[in-house]
Amino acid sequence: MSRTVETEFFMGQGIVLISELDANFNPIGYKEMGDVSDLGFETNVDNIEYNENQSGMQNVAFSKNTKSVTNVSMTTPSATKDNMARFVSGTLADVAAGTGVTKSITAKLGLSASLGKIKVSSVVLKGTGDDSAITYVLDKNYTVNTETGSIYIMTAAEQTAASAVATIADGDVLEATFNHAAQSTIEASSATGKIVAVRFEGMNTAKNNEPVLVEIPRAQFDPAKGFKLISQELQMFELSGKCLAPHPIKPYKVTMLA
Repeated sequence: MSRTVETEFFMGQGIVLISELDANFNPIGYKEMGDVSDLGFETNVDNIEYNENQSGMQNVAFSKNTKSVTNVSMTTPSATKDNMARFVSGTLADVAAGTGVTKSITAKLGLSASLGKIKVSSVVLKGTGDDSAITYVLDKNYTVNTETGSIYIMTAAEQTAASAVATIADGDVLEATFNHAAQSTIEASSATGKIVAVRFEGMNTAKNNEPVLVEIPRAQFDPAKGFKLISQELQMFELSGKCLAPHPIKPYKVTMLA
């Protein structure tokens, strides 16, 4: 009489959380990444092998694993500021709102200059030195993109056509004063990404949504493979990295119901 072993299927869904580590490599607190469409592992093993020389077949007589590397990969459309920093292995910094911020600008007629901040307001552009008493006029000497924080210095012809009383000359040093909203900056880096802990709190949808927990004590991700700033499609960010396993920590642990 033959026995029939029940086949159990797996189809996972759930949330992915990431935590930075303290000096002792313990998680400091997990934060959700947002929606993740793919999460998985791939283990590559290097072997030392010896083939026998007696049978004429050179069969493998000895095999020993010498190195095991477990790669982790995920795909997400979630472009939170934390994720964006992770996509470029960058440094994230929060910048408080500013009032009365000043920046020196060297005028180049017909070109734009950056204020170094986004979402600016109350922009005032003045001369310096002998022209310090001059306050230039919006839409007569210059225009401002308040969303991205840039000042366009109008050409001489544009200033004349706008009936500007005082005109900006090419090379004039100007002083801009402005306010800006709170914002975050991300500086990309060529360095390897931070070591983090990854936690998958999921369910097996092929088995009555039974809970599944996967924990990676230490993982290190490379920068995202692609990052299109202009596209006709919703961006999907692909991250890949390695599970790090210094003794006695294993690359990852899976917990399921008994």
